Amino acid sequence: MGESHRCGKSFWAGGLPPRLTLSVILVVLLFLAGCVKKTYNLIHIRAQLEALDEALSEAHYNNAAYGKTLQVSHIYEKYSHLITDQGLIAYLADIRDRERNTAERTRLAYLHARLLEHYLGQRTKEITERITNIQTGEKIIVDGQEMVFRQVSDRLMNESEREERMKLYRARGAVIEEKLNPLLLEEHHLIEEISRELGYDDFAHMQEAARNDDFHRLERTAEEFLIQSEDIFRELLEQRSYRTLGLTLDEVRGWDRPRLFRAQELDRYFPKEELLPFLRNTLSQMSLNLEEEDNIVIEDRAQKASRTACFPISVPRDIHVLIKPIGGIRDYRALFHEMGHAQYYASVKSPEYEFRRLGDVAVTETYAFLLENLFMDRIFVRDHLNMSGAELNRLLEKVLLDKLYLMRLYCGKFLYEIRLHRGAKNPADLYGRLMERATLLKRTDKEICWEYLLYGDEKLYTVNYIKAWFLESQLRFHLREQFGPKWFESEEAGRYLKDLWAFGSAMPAEALVRHLGFDGLESIFLLNELKELYRTTQMSSR
Repeated sequence: MGESHRCGKSFWAGGLPPRLTLSVILVVLLFLAGCVKKTYNLIHIRAQLEALDEALSEAHYNNAAYGKTLQVSHIYEKYSHLITDQGLIAYLADIRDRERNTAERTRLAYLHARLLEHYLGQRTKEITERITNIQTGEKIIVDGQEMVFRQVSDRLMNESEREERMKLYRARGAVIEEKLNPLLLEEHHLIEEISRELGYDDFAHMQEAARNDDFHRLERTAEEFLIQSEDIFRELLEQRSYRTLGLTLDEVRGWDRPRLFRAQELDRYFPKEELLPFLRNTLSQMSLNLEEEDNIVIEDRAQKASRTACFPISVPRDIHVLIKPIGGIRDYRALFHEMGHAQYYASVKSPEYEFRRLGDVAVTETYAFLLENLFMDRIFVRDHLNMSGAELNRLLEKVLLDKLYLMRLYCGKFLYEIRLHRGAKNPADLYGRLMERATLLKRTDKEICWEYLLYGDEKLYTVNYIKAWFLESQLRFHLREQFGPKWFESEEAGRYLKDLWAFGSAMPAEALVRHLGFDGLESIFLLNELKELYRTTQMSSR
């Protein structure tokens, strides 16, 4: 009995052997963990994500404004506990799908989409840094003159000598082929691999699910627009090519395209020194006074910035707009576009992080295009730029051609990107065919090689542009009905827009268009407007 007691005491009273004790505890804990579904503190997550967004925005702003080396790896590392958690991504998708309240479901959808974006961002951060820093700092030397990679586009636009444009274009192409293309290809394959890891067929499928969108419907819309706009576009482009370059469409090459759309002959109507006063005066007529909006800072960074851009560093408190004047109407349209973004972000009143900072990007692009497209409004151009007769029609024709070119370009890019992410076998060949169809301009094999990765794959941002173009035309139609053809001179219209901006992205594009009184996004308003503008400019020029 004593032996039995001693053995019993040794096993029970004396406790388990140390290694066995630890093993049993771990088994029990793992069992319990499997029985209890992990939950997350969404208040804390939202605060952390907003801090991450602000840090990334500031890093990209410093790169664009001052040419500083882009460094985001350490930022992602600081928040890695949050943005590498696949369990959190799955958790958000689950509670989003079970949520019955429309507003809260939208909010959760935005949060889930942002987590996916940051998950991709932290996995691709090293490649992203290298790609951006090559474009920011890589030196190109042509005929003994040195410039950085990102300055070449502006030089091509302003260079009148075709031979010089060709040298610039080819020097940039060599950098793309040798240094950027390998990184871009690596980035593309990594994004597809990550998308599959997360349970999606490909990146396009992931984006479609995250946006709750129908890309097949959008593909049909893009195809239809290319068909419906081709005749007008071809006629305008042929006229422009002959007048500006003395070339047929078959003769235009990559180094000619930026110059083709420059319209230097109209520069006298768009002096650099009047750029900011003109903007301030236009906005003030809608009671949008930049002098009173101390949360919007406009900075001229012509020497450093890659382009005019808006950086919502902290919404709505700290919004920066960089301008890069190079001369002409392009400066004015670019600034008005970015000021549309800035006014939207600076006016958001929503307390929710998702509705202030995240959401359907097509919404903020809608407001950007609304201000930019004032330059295709005959009354606005006539009264605010004091233009009339042949010069007025020339400007409107130029803006119409620009609009058609950009829309067709992005429709073509969207069709290309979708097929690229779905596993196109020969993406370079596909890009060449789709771009020739969209722009009516041929590309040599070398040109395609220099474009198909750098200019062809923008991670489906094209979706936001296409939807925004349709929504903006419907919004403008609504503003004209409500406040008259000179809505841009109406204080009531300004207040109405401020009220819309205050919502932030609480209403995605489809909800916003219904709020305006339409059944849904429709292309007919934009097509009718473009055709009417074409009709009036052609009639007046005869």
